Amino acid sequence: MSELRPHAWIRPDSLRLQIAFLSSSDSKRCPTHDALVKLHQEAGRDATEASSIAAEGDRLLLFGWRRADLDRDGRAVHLTLIGAPGPTWHQSTRLWPLAQAAGLVFVPSPQKGYEGYGQDQAQHVRPYLEAGFPLAVAYLRSGRPEWEAEELTELLGLQGAAVFTARRDTGAGLRAALDHVVTDALKAFNEGRVQHAGLVDVPALPS
Repeated sequence: MSELRPHAWIRPDSLRLQIAFLSSSDSKRCPTHDALVKLHQEAGRDATEASSIAAEGDRLLLFGWRRADLDRDGRAVHLTLIGAPGPTWHQSTRLWPLAQAAGLVFVPSPQKGYEGYGQDQAQHVRPYLEAGFPLAVAYLRSGRPEWEAEELTELLGLQGAAVFTARRDTGAGLRAALDHVVTDALKAFNEGRVQHAGLVDVPALPS
């Protein structure tokens, strides 16, 4: 079994899961940024409640989401959604959010002409897929000339991954990708396959 195991912050009364969203290109125009903005809106959160961290000239967007519908056996479930965008040479920008993640949503651009960026990123995603890590691929459709989902998934070498399509303008379909990853992460927790990501008294993000 690979060492790429899901991580979680575990307390007697709560469970915090960090879900990383990964894509290429700069953070203000990449699919990851758009995906997190749409999910932030779906969570009913004010735009000012998302945090931003500058790193290597790029920007990480993150926010906490208390999901009462996911509570298990009296334990509250909190999600931290964090973007890991950036050009392929911004290695630490991308890998830092993955280091303690419970799950991964890969958001490559489906636009034709951009598949090379997705292939560069896919080489970092493939080991997670092979390890059985909670993972989904989400394609944000924008109406431009785009690859078919099955065709692009094969081109990226990610056959076997759960694939979702969503609308870039509204975010419709993103929740399904997120929920798939979270469900798999909770299953890993129930089966004892989750590593403890930190101290019991890790400060909580706003929820």
